[in-house]
Amino acid sequence: MIHLDCDVSALRGAVHFDYRLARCNSWRVGGAGDCFFAPRDADDLARFLADCAAGHPVTCLGLGSNVLIRDGGVRGIVISMRKGFDRIERVAAGRVRAGAGATCAQLARYCADAGMEGLEFMAGIPGTLGGALCMNAGAFGGETWRHVALAETLDRAGVRRERAPADFDVGYRRVGMPGEEWFTGAEFALRAGASREALRARLKELLRERNRSQPVGAASCGSVFRNPQNDHAARLIEQCGLKSCSIGGAEVSALHANFIVNRGDATAADIERLIERVRDTVERDTGVRLQTEVRIIGEKA
Repeated sequence: MIHLDCDVSALRGAVHFDYRLARCNSWRVGGAGDCFFAPRDADDLARFLADCAAGHPVTCLGLGSNVLIRDGGVRGIVISMRKGFDRIERVAAGRVRAGAGATCAQLARYCADAGMEGLEFMAGIPGTLGGALCMNAGAFGGETWRHVALAETLDRAGVRRERAPADFDVGYRRVGMPGEEWFTGAEFALRAGASREALRARLKELLRERNRSQPVGAASCGSVFRNPQNDHAARLIEQCGLKSCSIGGAEVSALHANFIVNRGDATAADIERLIERVRDTVERDTGVRLQTEVRIIGEKA
């Protein structure tokens, strides 16, 4: 068991050891985390990082909707960025600030209700803002970092910063950090004064499209692979006849080929093997080596 060299009773959040992480990700698989901390807020997390986390690897999780946690679990410290970081507030005309634990769907609805245009695409992203910032998440032609005015971070010493977008190396489904820091929130610059009714209608339209084309009710991580330049991973996977291909309890969705679903009894190893089979088959048949969008963490069993 991991040992924390600090007084955990001084923390306001909950600390758990050998914590089952299958409950913390949308694939519902994976082993345990050595130490799991759910901070009450940014001050609580800053104190934990400064006093308790030294010498231990740190992994942050939101909804776990873009992560595959291996069956052997995660060594070190896992931090939940959910309940203590879910604020959303309007700070000026066309400016909204949200915590890393706010869901993308919540943020999209808030902005639509406030008549602020630009983040409607987030209605189709099943994760939290923290994850969207980490990977420059996108949907329906929109991308997170096109609208970021500043980002809030915490480092290992518990120092809080507000950083400009120029401090980050942002690309397609990737964001390079300036150091060992974690996102706690961001402020967005949007177009104010838009029609609330039109924005709400747009959200409904995007959600209908998502529900029509994706296996929304199934346990999945969303898109598994990044789209190659000028192409779509789903098209290549389907072209190779891989829809409904399965290993153990993991299956390539018959509805959307870039989704792998847990039929109920999959292990992380099943999913990872299926990811590799899809990637190898597509490369063999088309010459394209697909790159994963999902992040694979932890140790194999």
